[in-house]
Amino acid sequence: MLDEYLRNYNMTILQDNKFKPIVIDRSFKKKWDKDTKLEIRDLWANHLDTIFSVLKYEANNPHIKDEFKKFEYHWEEELVDVVLKHIKIFEKYYSYYKKLSWLIDDPNGYIVEEASLVSIQKLNNQIYFLETMATIYNPKTEADKANRNRVLSLINGLIDKGKFTRKDIDKVVDKLNLINKPSYQIMEKILKQFCKLTYNKKTKTYTVK
Repeated sequence: MLDEYLRNYNMTILQDNKFKPIVIDRSFKKKWDKDTKLEIRDLWANHLDTIFSVLKYEANNPHIKDEFKKFEYHWEEELVDVVLKHIKIFEKYYSYYKKLSWLIDDPNGYIVEEASLVSIQKLNNQIYFLETMATIYNPKTEADKANRNRVLSLINGLIDKGKFTRKDIDKVVDKLNLINKPSYQIMEKILKQFCKLTYNKKTKTYTVK
Protein backbone atom coordinates (compact mmCIF):
# COMPACT_ATOMS: atom_id res chain seq x y z
CA MET A 1 0.00 0.00 0.00
CA LEU A 2 2.86 2.39 0.83
CA ASP A 3 4.58 1.58 -2.50
CA GLU A 4 1.39 2.43 -4.41
CA TYR A 5 1.04 5.72 -2.52
CA LEU A 6 4.64 6.66 -3.36
CA ARG A 7 4.17 5.85 -7.07
CA ASN A 8 0.99 7.94 -7.27
CA TYR A 9 2.85 10.98 -5.94
CA ASN A 10 6.10 10.25 -7.73
CA MET A 11 7.98 9.91 -4.46
CA THR A 12 10.92 7.75 -3.46
CA ILE A 13 12.39 6.87 -0.08
CA LEU A 14 16.13 7.00 0.39
CA GLN A 15 17.55 4.70 3.03
CA ASP A 16 20.51 5.91 5.05
CA ASN A 17 22.53 2.79 5.71
CA LYS A 18 24.93 4.76 7.90
CA PHE A 19 22.18 5.81 10.30
CA LYS A 20 22.65 4.60 13.84
CA PRO A 21 19.81 4.85 16.38
CA ILE A 22 20.51 7.00 19.43
CA VAL A 23 20.98 4.84 22.50
CA ILE A 24 19.99 6.54 25.74
CA ASP A 25 22.47 5.97 28.52
CA ARG A 26 20.05 5.24 31.36
CA SER A 27 22.86 4.97 33.88
CA PHE A 28 23.82 8.57 33.09
CA LYS A 29 20.24 9.76 33.58
CA LYS A 30 19.99 7.85 36.84
CA LYS A 31 23.18 9.47 38.11
CA TRP A 32 21.98 12.88 36.92
CA ASP A 33 18.71 12.48 38.84
CA LYS A 34 20.57 11.32 41.93
CA ASP A 35 23.00 14.26 41.78
CA THR A 36 20.14 16.73 41.26
CA LYS A 37 18.26 15.39 44.29
CA LEU A 38 21.43 15.63 46.37
CA GLU A 39 22.04 19.21 45.20
CA ILE A 40 18.48 20.20 46.16
CA ARG A 41 18.82 18.44 49.50
CA ASP A 42 22.13 20.16 50.33
CA LEU A 43 20.78 23.58 49.41
CA TRP A 44 17.71 23.09 51.60
CA ALA A 45 19.63 21.61 54.54
CA ASN A 46 22.54 24.07 54.54
CA HIS A 47 21.43 27.25 52.76
CA LEU A 48 17.82 27.82 53.75
CA ASP A 49 18.29 31.57 54.22
CA THR A 50 19.40 31.91 50.61
CA ILE A 51 16.41 29.85 49.44
CA PHE A 52 14.01 32.02 51.46
CA SER A 53 15.65 35.19 50.10
CA VAL A 54 15.19 34.00 46.52
CA LEU A 55 11.57 33.01 47.22
CA LYS A 56 10.94 36.46 48.67
CA TYR A 57 11.83 38.15 45.36
CA GLU A 58 11.43 35.48 42.70
CA ALA A 59 8.69 33.04 43.80
CA ASN A 60 6.08 32.31 41.12
CA ASN A 61 3.41 32.17 43.82
CA PRO A 62 2.55 35.76 44.91
CA HIS A 63 1.30 34.51 48.31
CA ILE A 64 4.78 33.22 49.10
CA LYS A 65 6.28 36.61 48.24
CA ASP A 66 3.77 38.27 50.56
CA GLU A 67 4.64 35.92 53.42
CA PHE A 68 8.33 36.92 53.21
CA LYS A 69 7.74 40.70 52.87
CA LYS A 70 8.48 41.51 56.51
CA PHE A 71 11.52 39.25 56.77
CA GLU A 72 15.14 39.73 55.82
CA TYR A 73 17.54 36.86 55.24
CA HIS A 74 21.26 36.69 54.58
CA TRP A 75 21.86 35.18 51.15
CA GLU A 76 24.92 33.78 49.44
CA GLU A 77 25.22 35.47 46.05
CA GLU A 78 27.08 32.57 44.44
CA LEU A 79 24.15 30.21 45.14
CA VAL A 80 21.30 32.36 43.83
CA ASP A 81 21.39 31.01 40.26
CA VAL A 82 21.43 27.41 41.50
CA VAL A 83 18.43 28.08 43.75
CA LEU A 84 16.58 29.74 40.84
CA LYS A 85 17.13 26.60 38.79
CA HIS A 86 15.07 24.62 41.32
CA ILE A 87 12.70 27.38 42.45
CA LYS A 88 9.46 25.48 41.67
CA ILE A 89 10.61 22.59 43.85
CA PHE A 90 11.59 24.92 46.67
CA GLU A 91 8.19 26.65 46.49
CA LYS A 92 6.50 23.29 46.91
CA TYR A 93 8.68 22.26 49.86
CA TYR A 94 8.22 25.64 51.48
CA SER A 95 4.45 25.02 51.62
CA TYR A 96 5.13 21.78 53.52
CA TYR A 97 7.74 23.48 55.71
CA LYS A 98 5.10 26.01 56.72
CA LYS A 99 2.50 23.34 57.52
CA LEU A 100 5.00 21.41 59.60
CA SER A 101 6.02 24.58 61.46
CA TRP A 102 2.49 24.78 62.86
CA LEU A 103 2.73 21.22 64.15
CA ILE A 104 6.33 20.64 65.32
CA ASP A 105 9.44 22.57 66.34
CA ASP A 106 11.82 21.15 63.73
CA PRO A 107 10.19 20.82 60.26
CA ASN A 108 13.47 19.81 58.61
CA GLY A 109 13.55 16.71 60.78
CA TYR A 110 10.68 15.51 58.60
CA ILE A 111 11.81 17.04 55.30
CA VAL A 112 15.54 16.25 55.00
CA GLU A 113 16.87 12.75 54.41
CA GLU A 114 20.46 11.64 53.91
CA ALA A 115 20.60 11.84 50.10
CA SER A 116 17.47 13.81 49.17
CA LEU A 117 14.42 15.60 50.46
CA VAL A 118 11.54 13.40 51.58
CA SER A 119 9.04 12.60 48.83
CA ILE A 120 5.86 14.68 48.65
CA GLN A 121 3.76 11.55 49.18
CA LYS A 122 5.63 10.73 52.39
CA LEU A 123 5.28 14.33 53.58
CA ASN A 124 1.53 14.22 52.98
CA ASN A 125 1.33 11.06 55.07
CA GLN A 126 3.44 12.47 57.90
CA ILE A 127 1.45 15.71 58.00
CA TYR A 128 -1.83 13.80 58.08
CA PHE A 129 -0.58 11.80 61.07
CA LEU A 130 0.59 14.92 62.92
CA GLU A 131 -2.60 16.83 62.15
CA THR A 132 -4.75 13.89 63.26
CA MET A 133 -2.87 13.56 66.55
CA ALA A 134 -3.11 17.33 67.13
CA THR A 135 -6.85 17.26 66.45
CA ILE A 136 -7.39 14.34 68.82
CA TYR A 137 -5.18 15.46 71.70
CA ASN A 138 -5.27 19.25 71.36
CA PRO A 139 -8.37 20.50 69.51
CA LYS A 140 -8.30 24.31 69.45
CA THR A 141 -11.59 25.25 67.80
CA GLU A 142 -15.15 23.97 67.77
CA ALA A 143 -14.49 22.63 64.28
CA ASP A 144 -11.45 20.74 65.64
CA LYS A 145 -13.60 19.26 68.41
CA ALA A 146 -16.25 18.13 65.94
CA ASN A 147 -13.58 16.61 63.69
CA ARG A 148 -11.98 14.93 66.72
CA ASN A 149 -15.25 13.21 67.61
CA ARG A 150 -15.76 12.09 64.01
CA VAL A 151 -12.23 10.69 63.69
CA LEU A 152 -12.41 8.88 67.05
CA SER A 153 -15.80 7.43 66.14
CA LEU A 154 -14.37 5.96 62.93
CA ILE A 155 -11.22 4.69 64.69
CA ASN A 156 -13.26 3.07 67.46
CA GLY A 157 -15.52 1.54 64.83
CA LEU A 158 -12.55 -0.32 63.35
CA ILE A 159 -11.16 -1.32 66.75
CA ASP A 160 -14.54 -2.63 67.91
CA LYS A 161 -14.63 -5.01 64.94
CA GLY A 162 -11.74 -6.96 66.45
CA LYS A 163 -10.70 -8.00 62.95
CA PHE A 164 -10.79 -5.95 59.78
CA THR A 165 -9.20 -5.62 56.35
CA ARG A 166 -7.71 -2.82 54.30
CA LYS A 167 -11.05 -2.49 52.54
CA ASP A 168 -12.52 -1.56 55.91
CA ILE A 169 -9.79 1.06 56.29
CA ASP A 170 -10.63 2.39 52.82
CA LYS A 171 -14.27 2.81 53.84
CA VAL A 172 -13.22 4.82 56.91
CA VAL A 173 -10.86 7.03 54.88
CA ASP A 174 -13.56 7.65 52.25
CA LYS A 175 -15.88 8.96 54.97
CA LEU A 176 -13.26 11.56 55.93
CA ASN A 177 -13.36 13.12 52.42
CA LEU A 178 -9.62 13.72 52.29
CA ILE A 179 -7.82 15.28 49.32
CA ASN A 180 -4.64 13.28 49.96
CA LYS A 181 -5.49 9.85 51.27
CA PRO A 182 -3.02 8.52 53.87
CA SER A 183 -1.15 5.28 53.30
CA TYR A 184 -2.13 2.09 55.10
CA GLN A 185 1.10 2.39 57.10
CA ILE A 186 0.02 5.79 58.44
CA MET A 187 -3.48 4.51 59.25
CA GLU A 188 -1.87 1.61 61.09
CA LYS A 189 0.34 4.07 62.99
CA ILE A 190 -2.74 6.07 64.04
CA LEU A 191 -4.63 2.96 65.12
CA LYS A 192 -1.65 1.75 67.15
CA GLN A 193 -1.94 4.88 69.28
CA PHE A 194 -5.17 3.37 70.66
CA CYS A 195 -4.70 -0.41 70.52
CA LYS A 196 -2.29 -3.25 69.88
CA LEU A 197 -2.56 -4.27 66.25
CA THR A 198 -1.12 -7.09 64.13
CA TYR A 199 -1.38 -7.76 60.41
CA ASN A 200 -1.57 -11.24 58.84
CA LYS A 201 -0.09 -11.08 55.33
CA LYS A 202 -1.64 -14.42 54.34
CA THR A 203 -5.21 -13.57 55.25
CA LYS A 204 -4.64 -9.82 54.73
CA THR A 205 -6.41 -9.21 58.03
CA TYR A 206 -5.72 -6.91 60.97
CA THR A 207 -6.35 -8.22 64.47
CA VAL A 208 -6.87 -6.04 67.54
CA LYS A 209 -5.30 -7.42 70.70
